[in-house]
Amino acid sequence: MKRHFLPAHLLRTVTSGMAGEECMPVLVDAEYSLRLVALRAVLDTVRRTTPATPLADIDEAWDLLVRVDEAAPEIVWMVLAYPHVGTWARSVLRRLRGPATSAQPAGLPASTGATVPLWAEVGYLHALAASAAARAGLTFCIRVPAVRGAVSLPTLGLVSPPGVPGPAAPANAAGPVPVATAQVIGARSRVEVDLDGSVVPLPAALDDDARSWRPIRSIRVVQGGAVLAVALD
Repeated sequence: MKRHFLPAHLLRTVTSGMAGEECMPVLVDAEYSLRLVALRAVLDTVRRTTPATPLADIDEAWDLLVRVDEAAPEIVWMVLAYPHVGTWARSVLRRLRGPATSAQPAGLPASTGATVPLWAEVGYLHALAASAAARAGLTFCIRVPAVRGAVSLPTLGLVSPPGVPGPAAPANAAGPVPVATAQVIGARSRVEVDLDGSVVPLPAALDDDARSWRPIRSIRVVQGGAVLAVALD
């Protein structure tokens, strides 16, 4: 396992609240290692507990991530460094190690009281793998959760056909959220999502708009040589 060290002068800088460019690579590298450990913990826990799921075995999602890492490691870094991944890993580990209760899916307001089954929360890893493979232009096919008829592809966007409320729609009452599955298929650098026979082709440039496809918006500002990029997810 990789060991991380924070030199004394950088520790003083961080604790002073004045962390700058010299500190960031060290902190980001350490955080990414923590992210990998958390993902491995999810993988090992699911293997031991084997929760019932309509999705493929979790090793299929892991193997797809490994394929992407072999082809384009920078894409795996980008996807796994996504802020929601750390939050998801902690949440799903708590559920896997405790009572098999339901939890709110990413994107649902906390006030709705709406819940998703454990398999759908575990299936976020399948969605991460699909997103990474789509970015890398691999040939692949993997089943992912569809919350309220919509498919979230982390770091990329949301597949939401007309008339489908989507995961962030207000809930009428507390209780289970309708969750099904969809198939994400990549071939010849094109991606499509099959929602129970309704096929949504994604644009060649995944940050472009298309029918039933809502890409994640981002803002990029450059000032005095500094760059600020914010994903509006």
